[in-house]
Amino acid sequence: MVSWLSIPAKSHFSLINIPFGIITTPKSGVPVPAIAIGDYALDLSAFTKNGGFSHLPSFQAQADVFYQPTLNAFAALGRPVHRQVREYLQAIFKADTPFPDVLKDNEALQKEALLPLNSVTNHVPLQIGDYTDFYAGRNHAYNVGVLFRGPDNALQPNYNHLPVGYHGRASSIVVSGTPIVRPSGQILTNPTAAPKVPVFSPCKRLDIELEMAAFVSTGNKLGHPVPVEEAEDHIFGLVLMNDWSARDIQAWEYVPLGPFNSKNFATTISPWVVLIDALEPFRAQGLEPGNRDSILPYLREKRADNVFNIKLEFDIRPSGTSKEDAPIHVSETNATNLLFSFPQMLAHHTITGCNLRTGDLLASGTISGKEPGSQGSLLEQTNGGKEPITLADGKTKRAFLEDGDEVILRAVAGDVDGAYVGFGECVGRIESSCSARLRIALNLWGIPYNPIFVHLLKNEQCSDQYRALNPSLSVPVLVAHRASEDDLVIPQSIAALEYLEETVRSTSPQYRTLLPNDPALRAITRSLVSIIASDVQPITNLRSQRWIKELEADPVPYCRKATEAGLAAYEALASKVAGTFSVGDDITLADVCLVPATWSAARFGVDVQNYPTVARIVARIEEEEAVKKAHWRSQPDTPEEFRQT
Repeated sequence: MVSWLSIPAKSHFSLINIPFGIITTPKSGVPVPAIAIGDYALDLSAFTKNGGFSHLPSFQAQADVFYQPTLNAFAALGRPVHRQVREYLQAIFKADTPFPDVLKDNEALQKEALLPLNSVTNHVPLQIGDYTDFYAGRNHAYNVGVLFRGPDNALQPNYNHLPVGYHGRASSIVVSGTPIVRPSGQILTNPTAAPKVPVFSPCKRLDIELEMAAFVSTGNKLGHPVPVEEAEDHIFGLVLMNDWSARDIQAWEYVPLGPFNSKNFATTISPWVVLIDALEPFRAQGLEPGNRDSILPYLREKRADNVFNIKLEFDIRPSGTSKEDAPIHVSETNATNLLFSFPQMLAHHTITGCNLRTGDLLASGTISGKEPGSQGSLLEQTNGGKEPITLADGKTKRAFLEDGDEVILRAVAGDVDGAYVGFGECVGRIESSCSARLRIALNLWGIPYNPIFVHLLKNEQCSDQYRALNPSLSVPVLVAHRASEDDLVIPQSIAALEYLEETVRSTSPQYRTLLPNDPALRAITRSLVSIIASDVQPITNLRSQRWIKELEADPVPYCRKATEAGLAAYEALASKVAGTFSVGDDITLADVCLVPATWSAARFGVDVQNYPTVARIVARIEEEEAVKKAHWRSQPDTPEEFRQT
């Protein structure tokens, strides 16, 4: 199938694919439906508005579904409509399209609706009401069972008879590119101790789970199970999933009801939904035939080839490497390593009469092979963390994920000769708290600024362009545009704050001093600033954590100790001079530095409530609109799912 649009040979989004997603465009922040094709996204809202479906009269009355901010309305139309729309869009892009007037020869519509993929922002494609995570990867289940119960009891007696599953957390499902914050929780540091007493700590065994997931299109009524032979028609399409897992939190909490906080903090999905019709050429038999006699009739499919031949892999770009460096390959497996299909999962989910709804998400569970290097989690690859793996670069070792690591999952069916049907990628990121100091001050003073995100996870601070601004390769940098002089570059946040304090009084109608006029109080304010900026931050920043890791030490205890010591010192000094804020009743530079430091404290298991003066000050200053706007959840580059409201 050849297109008039140039599509790279190895593109995941070939003409035989046509996956659907939700994007925002450079011209509009309003989410709209789109398809991915080659290196482009077709804005279906603009396409519809300009007569794009004029040659598909049967869809005209329903085309307003592409004016919606999610794909739920389109998904709810059912598989026959999905097939019709996909085939029509394929016809639009074919080299010998019967409808050249729609897009091929319509330069105006191409300019408005056909946008480079790298210029659009992806969002979670459907509003997800409920999320169920199954455990259908038998190799993974066996491997984990061996770790915890030994080979004789690796699989529970029910495992081969039903798709084991549990209900997950829909609110923390995020789209590829969303930052993943290391969770904290209860951890049992010494499993052999008596009595067993947990500690509160950041997760030290953060893992990935390589999965596929299916979106529900049309639901079923309460009390009406979906027969297995009809179940596939209730599936809109598939996405790639990384179900991040806190293994040490999970080990302590999972008895007797299963995982809770260890799984609810984040689940990443790829942004483009690949329709079942696009995967039809890649049907294959799973670990067992779908029509096997060993399962109960309500799960027995008519066909043996009830899963898909989808190649899966995950890479890691370790902390400390540049974004120009290729990620390091870790594992590859295949979606044929499933014991149950998505139709079987859906049929089992509804057999009690449970009603599924449009947008519900069903995940496969971790998919692993049997061979070395084919496991879908680090837990399996490292024998429960006991045997760290050496990555393909020959020097990087990992037992579990470290801060700064970037995980990249990929999934693709087919080959270059037949064109790929791919899913795209799943990634993550991290942000420094120092930048928030500047944002708070700029917001307090009402000074307009243009934030430019520096992707620390991808080491953009190491680029030659950024090095020219800040030789120490830290963030933030303040670039002050001056009308009659060259731009002023200030590469340290405290210096930038004092520069603004000294110059802003003549330029901002919202001017409020952040340094007290009284020399003694000004000195105390600077002392409080130094506790955060000189005692705490140099140890807890990403660069120092990487240095500690290079010495083969765990940076978390160091960061926790530095934060606890710093907050204790801050508490002791501030308790003597605090009023509403750290120094009296006005916001000072000390408050501007304190608040972002407490945002970071939780990552290291530090409870700010242990410092009552600090906790009271932080609770009050967080009520300020300038602080709310400066929070990392409120930035222009923050994904919609993490935005603060």
